[in-house]
Amino acid sequence: MGLACAALCALTLALVGCAGTRVQGDKAGATANGAAGEHAQELEKALVKHWNLSRTEQDGLTIWNEDDVMLSLFLKEDGSATISQANGGAVFGRWEAFDYDDITFYKEEYGSSRSGGKRHTTKVYTAYPATYKPDTNELLLDAGAWDTEGTLCFSDGIKFMSERVSVPSSNDITDIKDASTLVGDWELFWVMDGDTVAEGQANKLATWKGYRNGTLTLAEGGKGTFLGNEVEWWMDEGFATMAVVGEPGKRESFDIEQLPNSIVVTSADDGNTDICYQFAKSK
Repeated sequence: MGLACAALCALTLALVGCAGTRVQGDKAGATANGAAGEHAQELEKALVKHWNLSRTEQDGLTIWNEDDVMLSLFLKEDGSATISQANGGAVFGRWEAFDYDDITFYKEEYGSSRSGGKRHTTKVYTAYPATYKPDTNELLLDAGAWDTEGTLCFSDGIKFMSERVSVPSSNDITDIKDASTLVGDWELFWVMDGDTVAEGQANKLATWKGYRNGTLTLAEGGKGTFLGNEVEWWMDEGFATMAVVGEPGKRESFDIEQLPNSIVVTSADDGNTDICYQFAKSK
């Protein structure tokens, strides 16, 4: 059975990003007993603890969600494991590890089958791969274990994400003294949408949010494009404003403000700052 467990771990680790590997009945998931093998003591010391979600990695993007700080992973010496959220919801299961890059979380669920005219309830384990990074003291788990996408990145200390999931501080904003400093191409690298922030490569962010591209272009004469949409822009007392070209009365407006090494774009309509973008000058 131990060899079967090890083989299953190796298989699931090769399938990161997949939906997990199902293990029926009382097989590997039920018999997972935490750290095992020649490095068991070292693994147990590193892994048996209360982990807190610090971020999610998805499609090449780093994503922070204000609610994610409530998500915790508990690994115990006896091989039991729990993923839980402080405001409700939990997943129970088991875990085993043979090395830092050979860790499996077995999500426990219940299935049913019918035989002999009767319905039987059976425990079903779905295996999800995990990896421990000793240099950053992080545990990375396939997000399918929590029915989401990407990779859940846990750390063993509470790391609040309020600084990530908020608009830039007004203390960092400086007046734009010369409109010519805005002229050129800018690449998107940070987006806040409600309680979620994503950071990464411009076109991947554009795909994530359904934009045509991840570029802001401001040309001389007040013309330009914003994420694939045509805009007009102008200066106004230390900051700039741009409006998406459209029907009169239906033109969405945005404020453009200067940060030390970037610009921030927020909605100028009704004081709405639920959506905020940061751009860096294209090299």
